[in-house]
Amino acid sequence: MIRWRDRDNLRAHLTARDIGTEIHYPVPLHRQECFAISPPPGAFPAARAAATSLALPIYGELTEIQHRHVVHAIADFYAGS
Repeated sequence: MIRWRDRDNLRAHLTARDIGTEIHYPVPLHRQECFAISPPPGAFPAARAAATSLALPIYGELTEIQHRHVVHAIADFYAGS
């Protein structure tokens, strides 16, 4: 899991290079209808992570070549930012 302010563009960049990503919690819990509460603005500062978090591929079968592909694709994105 990483956080990047331009998450959606990074995700598109990785998708174009056949690298799968996931956004696990796109809406903070306190803003979901089933958990809805009305906190004052700024009450949950960590909830900002919902807009910037991106899960990268990580699993036991990930080869070194695949790992390098992910790392280089992210580096290319940052170099262009």
